[in-house]
Amino acid sequence: MNKGARTYPARELQVILDNSSSHRTAGVQAWLARHLHIHFHDTPTSASWLNQVEGFVGIFSKQSLSLTDRPSKSALRGTTIIVVAISSTHFASAPVCLS
Repeated sequence: MNKGARTYPARELQVILDNSSSHRTAGVQAWLARHLHIHFHDTPTSASWLNQVEGFVGIFSKQSLSLTDRPSKSALRGTTIIVVAISSTHFASAPVCLS
């Protein structure tokens, strides 16, 4: 955060963090008081979008990456883009039960 504060001293910075108590210590609050252009935002405890991303990455790793052998980073990137595009379309259009 110090690097961000130095790099963007005249910009408002919005920082999204997981809902960890370590982000609310007296030291962190004192640091934020000295850097008024930086604002911390916690994700919701029970409905964190980070949890959903971690779940997706876990499913993606097990169902797509572990079953294939990609010859190059480019091929892996292509597969990733296709799977994310299909998943995004599917998840946006209908509820999905993953159990």
